[in-house]
Amino acid sequence: MKVTIDLEKCYRSGECYYSHPEVFQSNDEGEPELAVKDVGTSELRQHAEQAADGCPAQAITVED
Repeated sequence: MKVTIDLEKCYRSGECYYSHPEVFQSNDEGEPELAVKDVGTSELRQHAEQAADGCPAQAITVED
């Protein structure tokens, strides 16, 4: 499974890492990034998909 954050689209609102800190975090520049290397577990996948659905910029994609 692959999770991608398109920083060109991202508003940097922090919705992903505030709502799903088990998957996302903020880097030193305030940009979101993955907090884990593998989101293959069903629980982490669910959180990644919820973050993608809730992203105000639709900047997160989750692919198999």
